This record gives sequence, structure tokens and C-alpha cells, in this order.
Amino acid sequence: MIENKEHYRKLSSEIWTGFNISKAQDGISKNLMKVLNGENSATMVYIAMKDEVDVIKYMDSSVQLQVPYLKENQICRAEFSTNLKYDQLGFLVPENPRIPDVIPAIIIVPGRSFDRTGNRIGRGGGHYDKFLSEYMDSLFIGIALDKSLNRLIPYETHDIKMDIIITEKEILYIN
Repeated sequence: MIENKEHYRKLSSEIWTGFNISKAQDGISKNLMKVLNGENSATMVYIAMKDEVDVIKYMDSSVQLQVPYLKENQICRAEFSTNLKYDQLGFLVPENPRIPDVIPAIIIVPGRSFDRTGNRIGRGGGHYDKFLSEYMDSLFIGIALDKSLNRLIPYETHDIKMDIIITEKEILYIN
């Protein structure tokens, strides 16, 4: 029996520990670099919280980087900046967000749990699903710890699937 999403979110706190993230960081960054392989298209990448893998520091500096931020309970895009502040939900965001002109070709997404068919469970609220539904021509890459990758997780019709899931152990291309 597949448990509900809250079950997987609860389990994720045991998986997404500083120790597990630290152990997986190099493998995930190497696998991500294999996938990106010199790609210089505009890329949107999250700014990691303490319980997420920090991939932004491995991004090519020649790529136009964009980052998400919440505005009126909706994810928006901003040009990456090192001048950051914490928003009302505790996420790091650009202090003075500048809206980029270019649509991101690649969007790198965090998650709490993933499955082998591309489904993702986030923190709840559906912010990323709403946002990603507006960029269906972009390539969606989910960043996962191997321990957070499941055979199948619960999903709903509005959930947006990943095209690729990267862990420290594998690169999973979803058909």
C-alpha cells in the first residue's frame, strides 16, 4: 500500500540530515555536471536550505542563473544575486529581485521524496507544481538523495513530473 504524502514528508526529516546531505553532495554535483555538460542556457536553481543539497555553488558562472522567490504566495523568478535575505517562510531570496527577460530552459527543483516515474513530493502547498505548470517546455531536474528515491509515491493529477532525477548514485532519465 502506498502511504499518503504526509507519511513521506515525515520520513524525509530522517533522510535529509546534515550527515546524509554532506555524504551525497559531491556525487550529486558530479552527476548534475554530467547532465548539464557545458549547457549555457538560462537555468533556474533553488537556493538551498539547511536540509537540501546545495547545487548552486557548482553552477557554471557563464550561465544566466535564476532563483525562485515567493510573492503573494506564488513562486516567481529572479536573477541570481548574492545579496540575499530571509523571506516570511524562512527561504533565502534576493534582497531586491530583478525579473529576468529569458525563460529558463532548465529548472532544478528540490524535493522531499521522489519516485522512479518522476513524481515528487515537496514541502506541501503545491507552490512548485503551480509554477512548473507555466514552464512545460523547460527541462525539470529533481535533486534527491538516493534514500529519498522510492519505487512509487502518491501523486495527484496536478503534480508536475520531473524529466530527470539526480541522486548521488544515479542519473534517472524519465521517459
